[in-house]
Amino acid sequence: MEILQISSIASNFDRHLIIQDLVYASLTTIGRTGKPEDVAKVVAFSASNDGEYITRSYIPVNGGLVMGGG
Repeated sequence: MEILQISSIASNFDRHLIIQDLVYASLTTIGRTGKPEDVAKVVAFSASNDGEYITRSYIPVNGGLVMGGG
C-alpha cells in the first residue's frame, strides 16, 4: 500500500543581491548561501523510499542560520 507522507521543507535564502548573500553567508554555520540544489536534495530524499519514515516533519534548509553561525 502506498502512503502519502507530507512534510514541510523550508528554504531561507535569497540569492538576488551580492551584499545580501555575503551578510547571509556570514550568519550561517556553513559559511555560504544556499543553492536551489540544496533544497532539491532534501526534496528528493523526502520523496524517495529512503525518506519513507519521515512524516509530518518541518525540515529547515538554511545552512544552520537558526543555530547562530558566524
